[in-house]
Amino acid sequence: FADGSSVETDTIIYCTGYTLRFPFLPDELIEIKDGRVELYKHVFHPEVPNLAFVGLCTVAGAHIPVAEIQGRWVARVLAGNVELPSREEMAAVIEQDRSHPSSQSPVPMQVQLLEYAEEIATILGVRPHIWSHPRSLPRWFFGPFSATHYRLERSGKKV
Repeated sequence: FADGSSVETDTIIYCTGYTLRFPFLPDELIEIKDGRVELYKHVFHPEVPNLAFVGLCTVAGAHIPVAEIQGRWVARVLAGNVELPSREEMAAVIEQDRSHPSSQSPVPMQVQLLEYAEEIATILGVRPHIWSHPRSLPRWFFGPFSATHYRLERSGKKV
């Protein structure tokens, strides 16, 4: 981490493929319903907050910027720099997301690129103050979306 500290992990599992299944986890831990996994903001398990999934959601747009900001979120949570809501609050958000009209999409766990990235960036405290970076304005307004937008603001404080 930036402060020189490190975290020991038991395992980091890198998964690729098209079948949504987790044979390495107990069935009672991860339940797949209608092609969906019930996770807080498609990342954190409400019962096991140190179990996170980066890149599990389907993105209507570029996937890599979403995976990057999710990865930054996971790193900040595991480092103790960002706190997750309580289990009850996470469960309520999961239920709210499930009943949201966008969850009725034929593509399970789909998120809208900009809306979702802005939401996670807000949690991290890294939403850019674009008017503070006037030289970046043309790229911001006329260029493609990029995860670099969320590297303009660096938040090292606890949120």
